[in-house]
Amino acid sequence: MHTTGKADSFAFMNHSVFVRFAISLGLMLALSFGWSSASGMPLQAGEEQRANLALRAIGHQLLLMAGDSTSAVPPVQKVEPGLYFLPLESAVQYDSLKGLVDRVLKQYGLPRDYSLALYDCHSDDILLGYVSQSGSEIEQACNGRAQNSDCYRLSIRFPQPSPIQASGQWPWLALLFVFVGTGLGFLLRGPVKAKSLVHNEHSLSTQKTLGRLTVDFDNQLAWSPEGEQRLTFQEAKLLSLFWQNPNRVLRREEILEQVWGDEGVIVGRSVDVFVSRLRKVLKPEPAMNLVSIHGVGYKLEVAMEVIS
Repeated sequence: MHTTGKADSFAFMNHSVFVRFAISLGLMLALSFGWSSASGMPLQAGEEQRANLALRAIGHQLLLMAGDSTSAVPPVQKVEPGLYFLPLESAVQYDSLKGLVDRVLKQYGLPRDYSLALYDCHSDDILLGYVSQSGSEIEQACNGRAQNSDCYRLSIRFPQPSPIQASGQWPWLALLFVFVGTGLGFLLRGPVKAKSLVHNEHSLSTQKTLGRLTVDFDNQLAWSPEGEQRLTFQEAKLLSLFWQNPNRVLRREEILEQVWGDEGVIVGRSVDVFVSRLRKVLKPEPAMNLVSIHGVGYKLEVAMEVIS
């Protein structure tokens, strides 16, 4: 009888610990979502057009600083929500760039939280760039150093909300998690391990490996002996399309339809930008090569020994 009492007491202690853990985790989720939504606010619907106009103003000023007062400012390309691309194709005074960008964004009433990258016109490699956060001082890398190119393309990325933040329902979901976790403490102490195993098996089933490269498309991760790389949603979707069609030429129209078909009008240049990023993801595996087929599209060349 005494032993049974101890067992009941131990079970109650384990249960109470689980309940406290669930409540604490729910509160942590609420605080973390609230903090992340307060720092780095994403662009609102009415700010998308202002962002486009702001980049044109930045392009105009950069051309003037380069001594060009006649060339047309090229159209700004919206690659994905929050990411804008300006194919300026001219030299840039990098030391003055951050001050210029911050000033223009302020004039257009846009957030000061963004990341900027300068791509080489010929190789699409990122040569210069920095991250700007309002309220904090971040040293601008490569400031004052010699520049290796006289032809740059500029991209600016503004922060984007998670799907939960975008829906505005994160406080209710966090509260729901607290109640569900408390109920599970009473009802499901035993089956937790079994459910964890099912989840792990599902995660493993989304992982695909070719040679030295493994990609988890659901969780948007790629890793190799060189390290781990995080993918955006569109990058994972595009890589999955190539992955499922090795050594097959995919026409540009087919790629746009399969990857961006449900997202409205997307310019063809978007494909080029994403292919450039995926080449860096695939670089650790020399048996895979993403090649351009002039005037047609792209093909993921994969050595037969890797496929087999």
